[in-house]
Amino acid sequence: MTAGDDPTTLRDFDDVASDARAALDAQIATATAAGKTLSFSPTSDKTTQPVDFSQFDSRSLAAVALNQDDKFSVQEVSAAKQAIAQRSSSTILAGLKSAASDPAAFAKNLISAYGSMSPEERKAAGWSDQLYSAAVASYNTAANIANIFGDATASSSTGALGILDGLGSSTDESNMSLASYLSDNGS
Repeated sequence: MTAGDDPTTLRDFDDVASDARAALDAQIATATAAGKTLSFSPTSDKTTQPVDFSQFDSRSLAAVALNQDDKFSVQEVSAAKQAIAQRSSSTILAGLKSAASDPAAFAKNLISAYGSMSPEERKAAGWSDQLYSAAVASYNTAANIANIFGDATASSSTGALGILDGLGSSTDESNMSLASYLSDNGS
């Protein structure tokens, strides 16, 4: 949600919260018209209609969860927090799946997800600056390790074991390199 025609300017968060309040009020009115009450917790009671946050964008959902202007009930806030936790888990899982087993790609996915969130969305989801810093550090470490192994593979026919040979070499003939040890012992 942006203000005006500038896609980099976020709408005022109070306006987002007011729109979220109106959307919840519309759901309450629809449930009431159907002779039901809007439920904010899972239930199989036929006299209730569960709240539907699927049409709420993440910033609107954050407005409910953070409840900065006390526009929402305790039940609404709790349900919004659960919905944010589910979305956050889905984002992390999707980032993990798309990265396969590449830690640098996973960290990059987290960095990208973090960057796409507004400050309010991060706060509601519990995505702190420390998480961002850890993701950046993880990305840098994984990328550096990949570069080291990539360079070793390009310059040596033994690949990663070539690095290990370098770690174990010395002028003392009794010192066996780790790579030689692993090769000699069938590992």
